[in-house]
Amino acid sequence: MLKKCYCVLTNASYLPDFDGDVIGVDKGAWICFKNGIEMKAAIGDFDSISSSEKQLLQNSIKNMTILNPRKDVSDSEAALQWAEKQGYDEIVLVTSMSGRFDHTYVNFQLVHHYDCVLMDKYNKVFLVHEGTCEIEKGNYKYISFFAREESVVTLEGFSYPLSQYRMTADDVLGLSNEIINKKGLVTTTGKLWCIQSNDAN
Repeated sequence: MLKKCYCVLTNASYLPDFDGDVIGVDKGAWICFKNGIEMKAAIGDFDSISSSEKQLLQNSIKNMTILNPRKDVSDSEAALQWAEKQGYDEIVLVTSMSGRFDHTYVNFQLVHHYDCVLMDKYNKVFLVHEGTCEIEKGNYKYISFFAREESVVTLEGFSYPLSQYRMTADDVLGLSNEIINKKGLVTTTGKLWCIQSNDAN
C-alpha cells in the first residue's frame, strides 16, 4: 500500500481532504494547528510566525524540527528531504501559486527534483514520465502538457488528441486540453509537465 503525505507550506491558501499524513512546513504548521489538523511532524525555521505561536506549536507537536534561518535549502525542500527519509511513496506540496512567483518557480523545480505533486485550490502540477500512463480527470476541467525535455507525445481520450507529436521544451501547443471521459491516456518518450486546473471562482 502506498504511503502518502502532504506538506502544507507557508503560503497554503486552502486545505484539501487529506488521505495521508500531514507535515506542517513553517507557517503551514500554524495553518494546520489553527484548523485542527493533526500533524505527523512540523519542520521549518518558523521565522514567519510569532514567538508565542511557535511556542504553542512546540507544546502541541511531538515531532518538530526547528531549522536555522541561515541555510542552503528552503523549508519546503527540507521537508521533502525529511519525508523521503521516512519512506513516503507520494508527497504532495500544498501551497498557493499566486503571490510571489519566485517561490512558485522554486516549487516547480522541487516537483522535478523530488518527483512530488504541487497543488493549490485551482491547480495540480506533476511530472509524467517516459512510457504510457492513465491520468484521471477528477474534479479538474482543464489539463495542459509541456515538455520538460524534448519528447514524442501521443494523447488519447482528450478533446485535442495528439499522435506521435514531437514536443520541444519551448512548445506551448499542449495548453488547455480536456479529458473527454474519466481518464486520458498519455504516451511519451520523455518527461512532461502536467498541469490540471480550474478557473478561479
